Amino acid sequence: MTIYYFAKKFDNIAESIKILEDIENGNYFRNNMLIKLYAIIQEKEKAQIIVDKYNKIDHEILILYNLEFEEYETVCNLIEKYWETHKKDVSTFVSYSYAKLKLKQYKEIYWDLKQYYDNPQTCIPEIAINYFIADIKLNKLDDKKIKNKILNNKDLYDNDVIAAAYSLIGDIPNALDYLSKAIKDDNLLKYSVRDWPAFENCKNDNRYQRIIGIA
Repeated sequence: MTIYYFAKKFDNIAESIKILEDIENGNYFRNNMLIKLYAIIQEKEKAQIIVDKYNKIDHEILILYNLEFEEYETVCNLIEKYWETHKKDVSTFVSYSYAKLKLKQYKEIYWDLKQYYDNPQTCIPEIAINYFIADIKLNKLDDKKIKNKILNNKDLYDNDVIAAAYSLIGDIPNALDYLSKAIKDDNLLKYSVRDWPAFENCKNDNRYQRIIGIA
């Protein structure tokens, strides 16, 4: 059975970790998945060992480590330093903007997010959701904007993105329907979405708590 099968389909975290640890030659997928799994069970020291071993050949691993263990100030500092000598790329900006949102630094990230959102070449789903969150926090809810971008074009987006969009406009039943579908496809989502700002509207919902495994 594959690591994907264990980790994403059957939620067998312990077995997945064991399989990954037995792989001697670390690769991008193995290292990243192990760090994410260690974060779920709060094994920070074990994750740190991987980072210490591979960060010289993989700059993104240190960013991932700090994201997974919720060191958001460090994430921003690392990325800002990286951008001093490298071109900004969309995937790194997604991590940066997410960290800024978690730090509640909405003003600091809003205009950068808007620029990425307004550009069709950079407006990937994560950018759109992060932009909507900052927009809501600083201005007011514009549910038409969210509907026009995502909910009226559901065939273009994955279930977790659709769930996040419904959550942002306060349609909790639909948000949870799509979130449940997303978690059936990728069981690890039930851990990561617990921290997503997009699901703040769902935090106290009993069904949401059951879906993500905290009730």
